[in-house]
Order: sequence, then C-alpha cells, then structure tokens
Amino acid sequence: MAHAEILAITAALEYFDTKYLDSCSIYVSLEPCPLCASAMQLTRIGKLIYSASDPKNGYSKYIPSLLHPKTIVKSGIMEEKSIECLKKFFENKR
Repeated sequence: MAHAEILAITAALEYFDTKYLDSCSIYVSLEPCPLCASAMQLTRIGKLIYSASDPKNGYSKYIPSLLHPKTIVKSGIMEEKSIECLKKFFENKR
C-alpha cells in the first residue's frame, strides 16, 4: 500500500518513460508527507498544488526546502472544501 502521490509519480514516470517530471504538475488535497515530497524532489516535479496544510505530518514541518528548487508550490486552493472531504473520508474509515 502506498500514498497516492507515490502511485501517481510512478505511473507518470512509466507513462512518459522518463526519470524527470519537470513539465508535470501534481494536485493533492493534503500537503505531502516528507517521503512523498522526497519523491517529488527526486523526479523534479514541475508544480505541486495542494489544498490544505498538514501541520502534523506535512513535509514543511520537517524540511521546508525538501522539494526541488525549481518546483513551483501553490497551497490553500479550495482548502475548506478539502478539509471537509478529508474529515468525511477518515470518519468513514473508522
């Protein structure tokens, strides 16, 4: 079992038959964890867009500069809606 970001990155690498994703963007509802951010750094993801920050487990809590220096980061897009969806998702998991 893997995080969705890892699955998406792996699929994109295979689809484009490359080791760098500098022309690609990844959209996620929650700030990536350090492991996922590291994968984005290694593949030089072009743009990361995430809705809600993750103060407990997000990469920026641990290593804010973890992403590749050229990666464009945008956050807070539809944040309230994403938080609501995440809460419902995890309530259903319990």
